[in-house]
Amino acid sequence: MTVSHYLSNWHLRQKHCNSKHALEYHIRDLIKKYKTNFIPIGNLKLGHQCERALMFKVICDQTKVPTTLCKQGDSYFNEISVFGNNTDLRKGPLVQKRFIVDLMEQVGDLIPQCSKEAESYLRKYRTEF
Repeated sequence: MTVSHYLSNWHLRQKHCNSKHALEYHIRDLIKKYKTNFIPIGNLKLGHQCERALMFKVICDQTKVPTTLCKQGDSYFNEISVFGNNTDLRKGPLVQKRFIVDLMEQVGDLIPQCSKEAESYLRKYRTEF
């Protein structure tokens, strides 16, 4: 997955230093370099859930993949809707199922919205800023 690969330094660095500090330092360095608070998203080399969700949304918009950038409490995430039949592929009403896209652990996995797994995922990656 492009977003995870591009911002993968996050996982390498978080084992060796304070992850919040590393991300803040990286963003501060970019603000100083560009002399503005508006940082081109393509220049981020580190990123947590918020940065990954934003980059994923931009890529989806450019490739015409419908997705939603969401914020729930201190958690940022992307949500997609999948349409399908409830039971058999040829019978039954068409239903919409909503999923959170995992951009942190099992990148690309779809986590059913409103599930215990989704609650755990959002709680684990709350933004600490």
